[in-house]
Amino acid sequence: MNRIARWIYRGRTPILAGVLIAALCGAVLLPRLRLSFSLVPLIEANETERAAVEVFDEDFPTDYQNAVVMLDWPDEIGAAEVATLGEIGARLTSRPEIRAAVSLANAPVVVRTPVGILPTSFGRTIREGETARAAAQRHPILLDRLVSRDGRGAVILVHSAREDANDTSFELLHALESELPRAVPEGVSWEILAPDVARRTMRDYMIADLRRSLGLAFAIFALLLPLIFRSVRGVVVPLGAVLVSLAVAAALLVLSGGELNLIEVAVPGIMAAIGLCDAIHLQHRFEEAIAAGAGRRRAVLLTIRKVGLACFFTSFTTAIGFLSLLVADHAAVRIFGIKAAIAVMLTFVLVVVTVPAALSFWPVRGARLARVPGIRFGGLPRARPVLVATALVTVFAVLGIDRVRVDSRWLEEMPADDPLVLRLARYERDYSGLLGFDVRVRGDLGKLEHALAVERLASGLLTSPGVNRVESYVDWVREAAGQPERLTQAELSASLERLAAVESVFPRHLLRPDLRAARLAAFTDDAGSSRFFRHKAHLEALARELPDGVEAEVAGFMLMANRSSRLLVTTMLESFAISLLVISVFIALLYRSVRIGLVAIVPNVLPVLVALGVQGWLDVPLRIGIVMIYSLGLGLAVDDTIHVLTRYRQERRSGPGLPPRIAIERSLRSAGSALVVTTAVILVEALCCLPSSFNSLRDVGTLLGLIVVTALLADLFLLPVLLERATRSRRPPTASGRS
Repeated sequence: MNRIARWIYRGRTPILAGVLIAALCGAVLLPRLRLSFSLVPLIEANETERAAVEVFDEDFPTDYQNAVVMLDWPDEIGAAEVATLGEIGARLTSRPEIRAAVSLANAPVVVRTPVGILPTSFGRTIREGETARAAAQRHPILLDRLVSRDGRGAVILVHSAREDANDTSFELLHALESELPRAVPEGVSWEILAPDVARRTMRDYMIADLRRSLGLAFAIFALLLPLIFRSVRGVVVPLGAVLVSLAVAAALLVLSGGELNLIEVAVPGIMAAIGLCDAIHLQHRFEEAIAAGAGRRRAVLLTIRKVGLACFFTSFTTAIGFLSLLVADHAAVRIFGIKAAIAVMLTFVLVVVTVPAALSFWPVRGARLARVPGIRFGGLPRARPVLVATALVTVFAVLGIDRVRVDSRWLEEMPADDPLVLRLARYERDYSGLLGFDVRVRGDLGKLEHALAVERLASGLLTSPGVNRVESYVDWVREAAGQPERLTQAELSASLERLAAVESVFPRHLLRPDLRAARLAAFTDDAGSSRFFRHKAHLEALARELPDGVEAEVAGFMLMANRSSRLLVTTMLESFAISLLVISVFIALLYRSVRIGLVAIVPNVLPVLVALGVQGWLDVPLRIGIVMIYSLGLGLAVDDTIHVLTRYRQERRSGPGLPPRIAIERSLRSAGSALVVTTAVILVEALCCLPSSFNSLRDVGTLLGLIVVTALLADLFLLPVLLERATRSRRPPTASGRS
């Protein structure tokens, strides 16, 4: 470390010039930084799941709408309003961005005639003076799909002309927003429900939250740091180093063509918190050296030698926590782990060279460090009260962890009063909902017994709370048969033949032409992954009652999506266990002591257990947006432990005969203030997430604050007790490498 310290000091001019130029480039490139609002990377967990969905889609090709336009009239709609829907649809399809617009006016239905069944549109079947809701009773496949339950509303299902359903250019949305005000008559209200609306809303929230949280954090730090260091350099140098790190990281991300998605948006905050903590440790040691009478050059070299290695260890262990995500069977999680680990190590490198380089130029007249109350105590805490308190907290946490539930909702990030969330709730209430799940049925579906079993299965699914509508091929068979009260084998066979003879009305999205496989399409409320898996369990129970020769199972896109959301959570928790093991082994090797490695586990895992327990007691579900906080929390908890252990090692090596108790006391007096300050820094960063629009970011702020405060208490009270007991009558510890 001596050689690195001398290299940084000698090359301080080109180093400082280089990082400032890189930061300037980052500031210029920052407007080109891309944010991804697509949920697809989070949903497509792996190729096996994606391939299964592709096979299902090939069996049952479905033309899903890209947007829904909800229209409402003051009174129940009838033939005139249905005609108006047709006119609005024609105006929309005149736009090159829109391929089709399906509504009551042109929705395909089947009518029986003396010569057979004929395909037609619903608009032609409605009678004068009849309400659309009453007319739809003759065609149940339209009920709660295109006409609202109160009969005063109807929807237009809009299909984009683009093949890429995940396009983020918002062309379709812009076309709808520009055409609908001209196409919809006065007195009719309209709203748009579409993925583009969700993506645009999330984009606005992400940008606003990033600006708000980072801006607020830096403003508070600018007020906090003068109270700690009581000098201009104590404010400018740490904040400047962090800003340089963020700017350089942004430049690298833009130049590499990368982007930040929904789970990576927290990375800038992570860099700011970790970078500022390292900068404060470096600044604090520099001020200590100056106060002890060292010159500027000597103080800079001591800062790098004494703190630089500890900062490397803390950054390295935090990076290990993120790299443990590489074991996840989820591509998005693996990419997040790599990006976060690179960001942490990049921040370390930039901070550890920028701060000393800047301090080597700053004029020094003396140091004035503020005293942090409650840290400069005279002795170690009493062992028994600390251990009893730890046991009680652990019991509290374990009982809370037993209450933790894994759940995710697609719009969980948005505020409950967001217009899009309210719009989706209204669509679920008035129609049947956008979300749902698919069921694959296998059997000889041309047999009456099997067809009636499918119909009973659909009816059984409707008894599951939150399931609003279930569509099956039997609905189309009954449509072709004229809605008979009792379906016979003859009517089933004849209807299937009639449907097969008219390709445009054959329900290809529900039935394979060979009649060996079918799809049930269930539409549900957006009740989260827990509700989805309850629906799945209900389906499996119903499937056990099916006759021999008929099988049913949940399949399709929503199964992959909900499995993926659970996989995101479970793999991150698995990686937490792996990183805990790796970090403990690393600490044991670093300090050449298995005892110290074991001692370090307790204060590091306790904060995470407490956060999980509190999450369970508060009934906050473990979901995609907050689960990554535990990998970060472990890394931050280890940071404090390593700084205490590193200072303890230095005290023992500087005084070989020094009793462990005295060495621990001196370590706390020296490192304790810095630990309190860095904890305050991360706590401020966490609290700055509380005004966020995203629900998960607010929960992240709460849990991260709890983790760092618990970690501080564990390292100031529990770690000294355990360390003192583990190192009694032992030789002074050593560590690989020079410090």
